[in-house]
Amino acid sequence: MTRLRIIYHKEKSNNPDKSIIDSNNNYPRINIKVICYLLIVSILLTFNSCTQKTSNAFTTLKGKLPTDIKEARIDYGEGWENLAVTREGTFADTLIITTPQYVYLSFGEFTTRIYFTNGDEVVISAESDISFSGSNAEINNYLYKDYQDDQAIAALEFNSHKKIFSQKEVPYISYRDSIKNAKIDRLKTLSADTKPFQDFHQKNIEFQYQYDVARYPNYHSYYFQEYKPTELIMNFLKGVDFDNETYAKNYSGYRFLVDLVLDKQIENLVDKSLSSIEASLIVLQDIKSPTILHGRLNNALYNFTVNEKNMEEIRDKMLALAKQERTKQAITNHYNVISKLKPGNPAPSFEFENYKGGRTKLSDFKGKYVYIDVWATWCAPCIKEIPYLKKIEEEFSDANIEFVSVSVDAPRFYNTWRKMIESKELIGTQLITDNGWDSDFVRDYGMQGIPRFILLDDKGDIVSADAKKPSDPKLKEQLEALGL
Repeated sequence: MTRLRIIYHKEKSNNPDKSIIDSNNNYPRINIKVICYLLIVSILLTFNSCTQKTSNAFTTLKGKLPTDIKEARIDYGEGWENLAVTREGTFADTLIITTPQYVYLSFGEFTTRIYFTNGDEVVISAESDISFSGSNAEINNYLYKDYQDDQAIAALEFNSHKKIFSQKEVPYISYRDSIKNAKIDRLKTLSADTKPFQDFHQKNIEFQYQYDVARYPNYHSYYFQEYKPTELIMNFLKGVDFDNETYAKNYSGYRFLVDLVLDKQIENLVDKSLSSIEASLIVLQDIKSPTILHGRLNNALYNFTVNEKNMEEIRDKMLALAKQERTKQAITNHYNVISKLKPGNPAPSFEFENYKGGRTKLSDFKGKYVYIDVWATWCAPCIKEIPYLKKIEEEFSDANIEFVSVSVDAPRFYNTWRKMIESKELIGTQLITDNGWDSDFVRDYGMQGIPRFILLDDKGDIVSADAKKPSDPKLKEQLEALGL
């Protein structure tokens, strides 16, 4: 797949810090010479199409979003990228696509899959309700509804987690069967000329079904610790090729299933002498799929912190495993950041809005130790740590330490952040980043996930850029060892 950076609108982006072309990719701002060049290429391609059929036709996604939407993101299978959205809410992006595939589009609180084939022009209208026109309109309107149904199921399972996963194996499998069969039946209501898509999408439904059944032991054992899965459950993992590049590129259900299996293998290797990232590198040695390796190595970066003793050796092993340049670049970038976060180094500065009013800088805490909790309102593991954090804050209320919580909630969750502070009766200093996860704060501290905890000394230098979490008794020991 090749990305074509063709500009459809000359208006400036709503974000003054970004050019109409994604500045993260360091493309130059378009000029008259570039426009002329693109016109010439377009004419040549048009002439060529009269003489022979090309397999690399332009494929476009364009549309109109509500004018209050300031940003949109798209994932063509190589990670999320920002789209240039005009003041009027219009956008367009172009690529060359050689095989059918899903594309993911996200803006505001909306996310959906979109199905693309070679040469498509897909149009989305989202000014009021969501609707698709252009190529594969029937399919993409179906996928929008299908994604909403998936979200509804996820919400149901979140709210009824114990009820669903406390079931015994046979009723639980029957529950998953009913969901799978309903999805396949709905898929078959599409017109006959969508048969290639139906075959393509049914494969993803079946992989998702296998994953949902295979993850049952993890959740059921949470409620019944003595539980051991029977062959009935384990048979769902038999006969699956866990190193298939075609499946990995096309099916999220397959990737979830592979992650489940590899996570278990890593978990079985981790002990007192082997860290999680070291175990990951052993398990990944035999994987051939570049897509699986990219995802797994990116996941491993979460555990690649300055606390690792052999940082350079781990970096080199990860680079040796990586098969894609984007993977190697992500590893190198992460290493370059965390290597600056060693104990004793100055902590990267920041300045954010304070819940109580005004803005607060890191330097405002000079003379005090600082324990930073990085969290978000949507992060379940973060919420789980709140009672432990409040207890630590109370125990050290008279000590020379400031407890600072930094939310990485996106701007659209700003009110949710304020309400949660009130409902959870959070104490300490409550801050929120200016642009959610896409902030210098996240990049400067090499964050790959949350919750994340950072401990600084009274001079503003790093004690631990990946400190113990509040629920870990070792945190209290560490604070007391500092004389607090």
